[in-house]
Amino acid sequence: MKKENRNYMFSCIGASSSAHIVHEYQMEPYGRCDFLIRDKRTWHVVEVKRGTVPTSVVSQIDKYRLCAELEMSVWTHDEVKASVIAQDFSPYVRSELDRKSTRLNSS
Repeated sequence: MKKENRNYMFSCIGASSSAHIVHEYQMEPYGRCDFLIRDKRTWHVVEVKRGTVPTSVVSQIDKYRLCAELEMSVWTHDEVKASVIAQDFSPYVRSELDRKSTRLNSS
């Protein structure tokens, strides 16, 4: 990933420039999260979509957040934040992600 794209993503989710990024992080048994960003004691699970986000992203990002929260039991991190980056969000998806405290970013 180019440095300017990495910096853009970090600014979208509120991560520091010193954060570590993992592409396609396997979150068994839930699937692969597009990006896991480790920023000190905070983990950011990030899903990136092209076009309008499908309604399935609501449960998808929720599963990734749950998996990362379960991994807090091994004391590697203290907080989990979820973000979805996409071109557009339907009103339903926007309201559901907002209700679950998921950060939304339109590109």
